[in-house]
Amino acid sequence: MEKAIVFFSGDEKYALSIDDIVTIENSLQVVSGANFPSFIRGITNMRNEVVPVIDINVVFNKEKIDDANQKIIVSKMNQHELIGLLVEETRDIISVTNDMVKPLNKNLFQSVPYFTDIILHDDSLITHLNVSNLVDSLPHFAEVKEQLLEVTIN
Repeated sequence: MEKAIVFFSGDEKYALSIDDIVTIENSLQVVSGANFPSFIRGITNMRNEVVPVIDINVVFNKEKIDDANQKIIVSKMNQHELIGLLVEETRDIISVTNDMVKPLNKNLFQSVPYFTDIILHDDSLITHLNVSNLVDSLPHFAEVKEQLLEVTIN
């Protein structure tokens, strides 16, 4: 059995594996950058690392998240790098069993490789999100990561 955190983007529910989450913060200082793509809200300092913060609503083609109503889920991109996901609201930590997980039709979802499957929970459909696949699919993110290596936050 796996555990996952449920968060919202608009009215839609998404889930991240709890194993990928480092922390959830209600308020972190996010410094914006002039040359960042629109989906990057800025950068923050997390445990003396420069962490890019992605506005999940912009990635999902919705309005930017209001600064007053934000939470940042800091997740592992891989074993050595962190990413901040700016979300509207986090809800529950749910237990996910194999019988709750339904595969996605890969033909319909090939343009969104970061959606891995659907979780059926309490009469809801929750889209399971893979953070590494999300980051890999973002245009120009590799260049932004290179820029971030040169940045330090005081």
